[in-house]
Amino acid sequence: MSVIPIPRQPNSAPGTENQPSPTLRLAAGGTLLAGAVLLLAGQRKAGLALTAAGTALTLLHEKETTLRWWAALPVVMSSAQRIIGKAQTAMDELDAHRQKLRGLVRR
Repeated sequence: MSVIPIPRQPNSAPGTENQPSPTLRLAAGGTLLAGAVLLLAGQRKAGLALTAAGTALTLLHEKETTLRWWAALPVVMSSAQRIIGKAQTAMDELDAHRQKLRGLVRR
């Protein structure tokens, strides 16, 4: 058997200065885990608070991803609004057809 070499990404070389410390990553993961355990134990308020804090820490750790998602949010919202508008139009048409059928059946 041979081992497949996995190439390193340019920014992931050990000892680089631009990498965040694993402390923030561990804190985010631990907070999310503790929040999940509290939610499973029935402590809803404390679980939600810890889960929200863990999510905030994760967003701080993943700044580039957060900024890309934030930039894409208006496009996603306009798509969702367009889909909801189409669904509303279809429901209005369905209601008009239902009213018409009711009128025909009552005669």
